[in-house]
Amino acid sequence: MCQVNEGFQTAKKETRLLFNINLMNLNTFHLKNVILYLLVAFLFQGCLVIRAKEMKYEKEEVLDLSRKRLTEIPPYVFEQTQLKSLRLFHNEIKEIPSEIANLENLEELYLASNQLISLPKEITQLKKLRILTISYNKIESLPESYGDLSNLEDFRARQNQLVELPESFGNLKKLESLQLQFNSLKSLPASFGGCINLKFLFLGRNNITEISDTFADLHNLKELYIAEAGPMLVLSERLCELRFLEYIQVDRFAVIPRCLQVLQANRLRLDIIE
Repeated sequence: MCQVNEGFQTAKKETRLLFNINLMNLNTFHLKNVILYLLVAFLFQGCLVIRAKEMKYEKEEVLDLSRKRLTEIPPYVFEQTQLKSLRLFHNEIKEIPSEIANLENLEELYLASNQLISLPKEITQLKKLRILTISYNKIESLPESYGDLSNLEDFRARQNQLVELPESFGNLKKLESLQLQFNSLKSLPASFGGCINLKFLFLGRNNITEISDTFADLHNLKELYIAEAGPMLVLSERLCELRFLEYIQVDRFAVIPRCLQVLQANRLRLDIIE
């Protein structure tokens, strides 16, 4: 549409001609041509500006569509394969299509505060994903292959309807921060100890009854938030083996092993919520 080089050159010639001829002999034909060609040239310049903006947009690595009242993700989003960060929080999105797998370079995906009830299995094909937030939705379960998100470092899933985590969850070796407050979790998978780089764990307001021995494998755990994580929550004595553990938040109904109380006098801060 912006092919106008010849017209532009002609306009230049006509302009020179216009100023070279005697004004008394000004030909209406010439004047019309000059105006026409200058108009075309102006439009051509506009095309260049628009195209430049398009090229800039195509190269954007961050796309923010938050608070747009979206009910679905626009199809053009899945063509932006260069995206590294996609922000969709505070919308009314009910479903994430399988085309999400097209965004192979995505590192950050923000889906909080929508109306999601599930995640597609294709989301686990995002091998570069480091941050995933799905808080404040109605998600009941995660894909069985969730552990394939091998580069995930930060997962926020507070205030959903999760009942359990997939067994593959323990494959998240790079996970450092996990927020699971306000769900319906009854237990954690046996593989959970495989999250060996986990530093911050939030489990409050669930239905968990036991913090098992698998927690002893979380060697890098620094802060553990388990106040109201479940009725009469029993903490494993093996938590005392975690030499980097600095802070535990529990409620007054939790069963706390004596060794943790001893550590409280040294390096550990034990915060008991009434």
